[in-house]
This record gives sequence, structure tokens and C-alpha cells, in this order.
Amino acid sequence: EFMPQLKEQDLLDVYDLERAVKPVSYRMERNGVMIDEEYCHAKSAQLKAEANEIQAWLKDNLDLSNVGSNKQLAGWLLGQGQELTERTKNGDWKMDKAVLSYLMASGVSEKVRLGAQGALLVRRKRKIVNTYLKNFLLLAHDGILHASLNTLQARTGRQSVSRPSLQNLIRGPEVRDAFVARPGRRLIMADFDQIEIRLLAHFCHDPNMIAAIASGNIHVATGQMIYQDPSFA
Repeated sequence: EFMPQLKEQDLLDVYDLERAVKPVSYRMERNGVMIDEEYCHAKSAQLKAEANEIQAWLKDNLDLSNVGSNKQLAGWLLGQGQELTERTKNGDWKMDKAVLSYLMASGVSEKVRLGAQGALLVRRKRKIVNTYLKNFLLLAHDGILHASLNTLQARTGRQSVSRPSLQNLIRGPEVRDAFVARPGRRLIMADFDQIEIRLLAHFCHDPNMIAAIASGNIHVATGQMIYQDPSFA
């Protein structure tokens, strides 16, 4: 049914690649990855206690009672004389990580800065528990997560991973330490450094891009080209 379209759009190479990738992805799903369930339980309890302790301090010292509610948090900030400028599509005040990070650094008062910092800490700890560790335990079978690899669903052209969303793990050990190797095996972490820009340079053969990568620090080289300043560092 689709072969004429594949030929017409010159996509046979992509089709062959996808057929080769599918069995590998299936084996990864079937094998899964082991989690340390005892760690997940213990870390969840620790993070919950820390979040509750910070929330209690915010309430007692700053009269900030619920940092989980964007509406209440925004109302408290406005009540402290803090100007807010960004709104969501629904017209509510935006209270995301970027806004709170800005307020933590540049808030109108020390009280506002402490409130923003506390809100960030509480939200991070609760997110680790509810979005990650809780789902790991819920979705694991005999200590193994069999996440779904979606080879064609990401708009970026990459694979995505769902149930749970493993490609969105936050940085830091709190979540990543939940993964352990099977007995007799080891976990290996590999990172393709700046892989996208290197592939782009390979396919487009741009001499400036290749020279920037070959320089050893593509960010410095890019700055030197933008500002026409070889001393830029």
C-alpha cells in the first residue's frame, strides 16, 4: 500500500533503516532496565519529608502557605510588591522554573527571593517523587521497567520513551541512582558530545563549521566568528 509513496518520495533508505531499528528497540523493551525499589521507597520518603519541612518554614517565616498552587504563589508575590510580567495562554500568571529562577536572583526583596528559592526546592523534590520515583515503582514488574520506545513519534527525529518517559530524566543523582545493573552486569553511560552539530557539519561540508569543531571549543570559535574577534574567549 505504501511502497509506491516510499519510492516516489525517495524514502526507501529510511524505510530500510526503520526496519533494522525496530528489532533492536523491541529487544530493549523486552529486556528492560532494573531499578532499585528499596532506593526508590527510601528516597521518596526522604524527599517528601524535606519538601514538607521547607514548606512549613515558608509558611511560618514568610506566610507563604502553598507553593504548589500557581495562583496562591503569584498572589503572594504580588502582595510582596513583586511585579510579574509573564502570563500563560489562559491568562494566569506564569510560575514556571524560569520565572522563579529569575525571581530568586533578582526579586524585589530578600523575602521574595527566599520565597522563590523555597518554591523551586519544594517543587523539584515533589516532582522527583511524583513524576519519577512513584512511576518507576508503579510501572516496574519484578523490579524491571519495560518502557516503550517510540521510534517514529518524536518531531525532532529522535526516539522517544514512554511509560515512563525516560528521555526526560532530570539531571542529578536523585533520579538516576534508581537505575542499577543486573547481577553480574554493569551500567555504562555514553554521551555523544555535540552530535547534532557534528552530523550537520559532516553532511553540509561547511568549512567554517568544520573548523569550529576542529578547534576543540566550538562555542569559543562561534563567538569569534560572530564578533569577528579572534581574541574572544
